[in-house]
Amino acid sequence: MLILLPGLSSARQGEKVAARLGTAYKHVQMLSDPATSLLSDDLTIQDIEDFLRTHDMTEQVVVSGYPLNVIQARSLDIALAAFGQCVSLAVEVESGKNEQNRENRALFRYYRTQNKLVVVDKSTSTSEICQEMTDIYARRRTSR
Repeated sequence: MLILLPGLSSARQGEKVAARLGTAYKHVQMLSDPATSLLSDDLTIQDIEDFLRTHDMTEQVVVSGYPLNVIQARSLDIALAAFGQCVSLAVEVESGKNEQNRENRALFRYYRTQNKLVVVDKSTSTSEICQEMTDIYARRRTSR
C-alpha cells in the first residue's frame, strides 16, 4: 500500500501519519542535476526508487511532497510498476483557502479519475486522517 500526500510541503504531518500507521516514510524533495542546477524529475524518481528498494513493499509506505504534477505522477506510476506496485491512495489536505494552482488541480483530477483521491480538511487530526485512510483502503481491498 503506497499512500501519497502530494500536497504537503512540510514533512511534519507526513511523519505523523507514517508514525501513526506504523509504516516507512519518505518526504521527497526535488533534486537538482549537478551539471545544470535545474530540478530533475529523473533524479527525483531515482531517489524514490532507491528508497523503495530498501523497504518491504508488501507493507505500507507513506510518501509526501511528491508528485507535484501529472507528468511526475505518471513517472511515479511507471517506477512503481517495476516493483509490482501502484499508488493506493492520494490524500489531499485542504486548508479552506483556494491554494490550488492549475498543476495541483490537474494532479488531483488525475488521482480522482482513478478513484484514489481522498480529501481531508486541514483541521482534521492526524489520527482521524490515518483512520480514514485505513478504512478506505480496507474497503477497497475487500471489494476486489
